Amino acid sequence: MADEVGDVEKGKIAANFLLHSPPGESTEVWQDLKVLLDDEQIVRSKLLPALIKYNKDQLTPVSVENSKLRCLVTQYNDLGGGRFADHRTQQSFKFDHLKREATDFQELTLPDDVLALTKPLDDEISKYVEDQFQRGSSSIFGKKSPDTGDIELTICIEAHHFKSKNFQNGRWRSIWSCTVPSGGLAGEKTVSWTGKIKVQVHHFDDGNVQLLSTKSLELACPGGREAGFAADVARKIQEAETAYQEGLKGVFFNMSGHVKGFRRPLPVFGEKIPWERLTSLKIGESLQHLQDENN
Repeated sequence: MADEVGDVEKGKIAANFLLHSPPGESTEVWQDLKVLLDDEQIVRSKLLPALIKYNKDQLTPVSVENSKLRCLVTQYNDLGGGRFADHRTQQSFKFDHLKREATDFQELTLPDDVLALTKPLDDEISKYVEDQFQRGSSSIFGKKSPDTGDIELTICIEAHHFKSKNFQNGRWRSIWSCTVPSGGLAGEKTVSWTGKIKVQVHHFDDGNVQLLSTKSLELACPGGREAGFAADVARKIQEAETAYQEGLKGVFFNMSGHVKGFRRPLPVFGEKIPWERLTSLKIGESLQHLQDENN
């Protein structure tokens, strides 16, 4: 008899399941895991931290006060204690990871030199996201080093298509980062950006097919001036992400024939095979065979 799985191992397994939930389906996975675990202590100690990590990894969008645009919940604007920063509206908020709602808004003070970089970037990236994504959101974050005065900039972009009733969900995530030295852009000929794009799609109509594609990229944008810097960055990002998306279209086209081969083709008469009925018939035939042998 196999050894019984302990509580610690149960928690690790459940957390792993939750962290690998397809986009738009974590709520259902959370509810099912709670029922399976049936242990509030494991839920609080293992499952809830996994949900918090999941929401940040997924760049979860949330509505905030004083803005029509949503803020993304990420590791880059995590202030600790369940609070997150929205640099666009210069406020912080408490985020409920179960309800995915923002509450308890407070004023947030940011350094002027950080805002001088994030504000123009936010304007340009927001335009790009609005033009290119149907359900897209973006957030720009700037963090100033207390030791060197360097400013680390991070651009986060998220878009999703959740249609569970139609058995399909998907999400686009991209993160771009760079470091601006304490001297500002004036002394830099180029500014190097590193980016990562993740696309995840789940289709589960009479099957279960998932696609997870990841791409790491590097961009070099002109420095030396603040005027036009944000527009150059947004243009470069749009070019890189558009090229990646076009590449994915080619992959999907080439894969379509192979994916069809994974599934059993329909019979000549064009109806789905009644597997349950066939199983019953097979059992009936077996019983009849046994009865014939006994006779």
